[in-house]
Amino acid sequence: MSTPRDAPIVAASDFSPSAGRALDRAAALAQVLARPLRLVHAPMRAGWLQQLAPPSVLPEPRAAAVAALAAEAARLAPFEVDTMLLEQPLDLALDALGQPLLLVLGGAEPVGLRRLLLGSTAERVLQQHRLPVLLARQPADQPYRGICVCTDFSEPALQGARFALGLGLDAETVMLHALELHWNSTLSYAGVGPDGMEHYRKMARDEALHSMQAFAAALDAPDAVPAIREGHAAQVLEDFVAEAAVDLVVLGVSGRSALERGLLGSFSRQAAAQLSCDLLIVPAVA
Repeated sequence: MSTPRDAPIVAASDFSPSAGRALDRAAALAQVLARPLRLVHAPMRAGWLQQLAPPSVLPEPRAAAVAALAAEAARLAPFEVDTMLLEQPLDLALDALGQPLLLVLGGAEPVGLRRLLLGSTAERVLQQHRLPVLLARQPADQPYRGICVCTDFSEPALQGARFALGLGLDAETVMLHALELHWNSTLSYAGVGPDGMEHYRKMARDEALHSMQAFAAALDAPDAVPAIREGHAAQVLEDFVAEAAVDLVVLGVSGRSALERGLLGSFSRQAAAQLSCDLLIVPAVA
């Protein structure tokens, strides 16, 4: 995924506390990566009642939004922040921003993240613009210390990992693969005993280890630590984040078809919604 060297980091704000934390994270990344920072506010999609109301009845929030943008930018002084008030909902107005490096959105609570992933702004941005989205849920008072790159060894996972590692964040990186042994119950039903089950498990682990080595070689990331855990992908991810004190999870998603099926591929929305850390979702490009 190639972006111009001066591509900005864009933080979108609705002026909520979670959006403020997202702006803080975006500012911290912009400083580390020597990128410009742009703060934008976009109108929400009109509900059915607003659509029925005549224009003269609707309030005019523009002046208040401009003032709130200026106040948020001033809060980060002396770091320079460019502000922009968009005329359309965010996913419809991103073309006006050129080609940002990534978009940072707030996600204050698990339910908020679930709402973002289940069909609102973040999902529409990922689907329509192929733009990496960072859902910032933690305070940005410290840089990222532990990054978990999730992989099923696919091309989208590789692209997501390359983007994340290409940011050059000074953090310990783990490549996590969930080894789901779907055939356990089938072999048991067929009368395969413990020795036979262990034989098939070893074959599966050896194959996963070989794939992980190839994945690491393709990334050219010798410092990244491989981790293969048995279990359902969603539960493996949730447990690993808690165990390893991960504060950023990276997911590469495959594109429009994957978004329509559920956005996160093998990782369920339920698990992603329960994560307590930040989440970087990187859509694959052809």
